Amino acid sequence: MPLSDAKRAELYNDLHRLLAAGLPVSRALESVTSSVTPRLQSSLQRATLQVKQGKSLVVALSYAKFASDRDLALLGAAEMAGRSEAVFAELSQSYQSRARRAGAVKANMMYLLAVIMLAVFVAPLPALMSGAMGTGAYISRTFLPLLVMAVGVQIGLLMLAKYRQNGYPRAIAVLALQLPVCGTFVRLRERVDLLSALASLLMSGVAAFQAFERAARLTRNPVSRAAYQRGETQLKLGASVADALLEANVLTADEGYPLVSTGEMAGRLDQSLLDQRGHDNAALESGLESVATWLPRVVYVLALGTVAGSIWS
Repeated sequence: MPLSDAKRAELYNDLHRLLAAGLPVSRALESVTSSVTPRLQSSLQRATLQVKQGKSLVVALSYAKFASDRDLALLGAAEMAGRSEAVFAELSQSYQSRARRAGAVKANMMYLLAVIMLAVFVAPLPALMSGAMGTGAYISRTFLPLLVMAVGVQIGLLMLAKYRQNGYPRAIAVLALQLPVCGTFVRLRERVDLLSALASLLMSGVAAFQAFERAARLTRNPVSRAAYQRGETQLKLGASVADALLEANVLTADEGYPLVSTGEMAGRLDQSLLDQRGHDNAALESGLESVATWLPRVVYVLALGTVAGSIWS
């Protein structure tokens, strides 16, 4: 069952609080059931029944079909160590950040949509008013482009969801990383995800090498996965986690490595990873907000030019 990032964050936070308070898993699932939508209630009831029948939490959530594969992988490792509540807390924070980023971008994109619609509908008006264009031609000139754009966006979102679930084709991954602005955002997003997963696994008691290996396995980008495998090789040879992340191009000598390396030497590796994740997440949110703010303005100027050119001609 698809859940919004905000709803997923709220659900995971509730489960974190209940499990941290000492409630058994089945009781925790029962407690959150009453505060969710009817469809999600049904899924949680199935999960609760599975737990009462002796199934693990991860198996129960997989039956409920609302947790992602990434969530299940992290929770599976945490459950074996008896620290599911810690991962629920980390997952809740991650989804809160994603929901906040998406909300900020959507709010700014509404202005962009309004500008595009204005340009599409206004540009042909002079021709319509002068009789050079009929009503049918005006409708096809305005509604058809919007319909094509809406279908294209929908197809793009479906393909993106598919790639996130099954993995990106290498050609698309390479292209995304090479694009100037897009590549920066992709790297930041993947770094945030990797550091979050690695910190969650370490807090659950998973050994450093196993945590790195499992966290790297969760990425759907084949280019990044190959880089992470180089980091795994360094860990096998006895390198520190900070050095492995440096080898995997997750950290750089100037950005991230000093913080993580110092934290690792002080025995606070998981916290230093979370601190770096916080810095990267803030940079990602700031960058997306800047693009979402300036892109509509650029399109607005282009739209004005288009409309002015149409009137002038």
